[in-house]
Amino acid sequence: MNETIKNLAIKYGIVVDRALNDPEGYDSYRTYDRMNLFISATKEYYLNRVSEMEKNLSRAWEKEQQEKERKEEIVLDLEKDELHNLMLMAHDRDITLNEMCEIILKEFIEQHKKTD
Repeated sequence: MNETIKNLAIKYGIVVDRALNDPEGYDSYRTYDRMNLFISATKEYYLNRVSEMEKNLSRAWEKEQQEKERKEEIVLDLEKDELHNLMLMAHDRDITLNEMCEIILKEFIEQHKKTD
């Protein structure tokens, strides 16, 4: 069981075996109220988690869209041997040829930014 849920159960006094240990002192109405509070708190906990996950996914999607928008098409004039080597490099990294070219171009740009 999730540690947070355990803490909520303790906080709201949910004890399953209390009725068995002390049937005379067991207050079913009080336990019912506590159980409702526990259920409400659990729902709120999970709804908050889902809401936060949704926000994170939304931010990631927006960032990805911005990255896509910043890309430009570049035509490369490559010899067959160069193209073949790039294809092998991409294959070794398990990425596409386009992704390999992006990596190389980004590294090239970064190197030249440092020298300028």
